[in-house]
Amino acid sequence: MEPITRRLTYANVMATIAVFGVLAGGGAYAASKIGAGDIAKNAVRSKHIKKNAVKTPKIKNGAVTEAKLAEEFESVAAYAQIEGGGSVEDDLSFNIDDDDVTSPSTGVYCIGGLPFEPKNAVATPEATSAVDSQDVTISVLLSGPGSIPFGCATGDRIRVQVIDHGVLGASAAGFTDNYVFIWVED
Repeated sequence: MEPITRRLTYANVMATIAVFGVLAGGGAYAASKIGAGDIAKNAVRSKHIKKNAVKTPKIKNGAVTEAKLAEEFESVAAYAQIEGGGSVEDDLSFNIDDDDVTSPSTGVYCIGGLPFEPKNAVATPEATSAVDSQDVTISVLLSGPGSIPFGCATGDRIRVQVIDHGVLGASAAGFTDNYVFIWVED
């Protein structure tokens, strides 16, 4: 077997360096030469885009609209931020207003008068309210047609109760008025 140094010539070394140079820099060169007009329509899919790579400044004006978002959330029939005491924040509500919400007792909100029959509801405590949201439990009770949630009036279909585990000490809990965000599906 003949040693590699006998076949190692200046031409062989330069050819090897050239090949590695093309391989290393070719992708960067190609990326700098390919523009948006060179990519076929619908060729780039979400699976090709790195997570969190698309930020607000990169989204074309008008590309994301309320109508397009509404298509994604068709099952959302109503939502609202209910303030302590039962009033509804108008800017943060859809299909629920002050007339639909009552507060028969501290920490209890009854919702009725909806233009649909609710099938599901989810509520969360609002973190900016006076009560620490980590100590709060929210329960939601839906009732069907002809039944009334406990403590609510005729026509009410949803009862939301807010329990603050820090009100009476570590081992006890109490109802408390707290901001609540509710999401209702039909």
